[in-house]
Amino acid sequence: MFWLLGLYGAGKSTLMRIIATLQEPDTGSIVFNDLNVLKQFLAGDLFVCFGINI
Repeated sequence: MFWLLGLYGAGKSTLMRIIATLQEPDTGSIVFNDLNVLKQFLAGDLFVCFGINI
């Protein structure tokens, strides 16, 4: 469980849509464990980004 707190119009919903890859960011990137999550997802290597072995 997690909470994402912020004022109205701060971009909370937009951030969640970008993390879920439902929306592309205009600028910037999402980095997790020194890997660009969006680039890994587009390359089909998202599981490698999060350390999941299938």
